[in-house]
Amino acid sequence: MFRGTHDEIEAICCTCLLDAIFDIFGRNVTIEKISNDNKHFKLIVDSNPMGFKMWAMRNIDLVEIKRPEVLRKEMQEIVKEAGKKYGV
Repeated sequence: MFRGTHDEIEAICCTCLLDAIFDIFGRNVTIEKISNDNKHFKLIVDSNPMGFKMWAMRNIDLVEIKRPEVLRKEMQEIVKEAGKKYGV
């Protein structure tokens, strides 16, 4: 979906996002069950990191980026700065 260079991205997602993931990223994704967790799954997708980050930010409470590490650190910094705005 997102243009530009693509990287393999791994994230933990809430199952409520499954249909949206297929709509946005198509069927060329890997979905893996997480043992003892019926509310989340592991997503592996080749995507443009900036586009994926923007999508993950729209779903900030439903998505945790695991790798690549640089993208995970960017999200951590965004969450940290947003927390300051809300006094967290």
